[in-house]
Amino acid sequence: MPNDTWKNITQVYCNINGPDCLMYNKSTITRVCISEKNERQFENFFSDKNILSLSFYKVNKYRLPLKYLKDYKEKL
Repeated sequence: MPNDTWKNITQVYCNINGPDCLMYNKSTITRVCISEKNERQFENFFSDKNILSLSFYKVNKYRLPLKYLKDYKEKL
């Protein structure tokens, strides 16, 4: 980065946080992809009609019906 860019970044930081405030290190975000086997299990689970109920009144951003888990709670 050019020196002018660093100068602008430090000026903005000092204006917001004050000149004596230390910068903190952000934690890095790591993402792990699931295996094909786990993805198939996930898809099979969420396509099972005995476990899920579909809402035809509400849809997601892809115009697919929302899926809700059925409630299997029993009263004592």
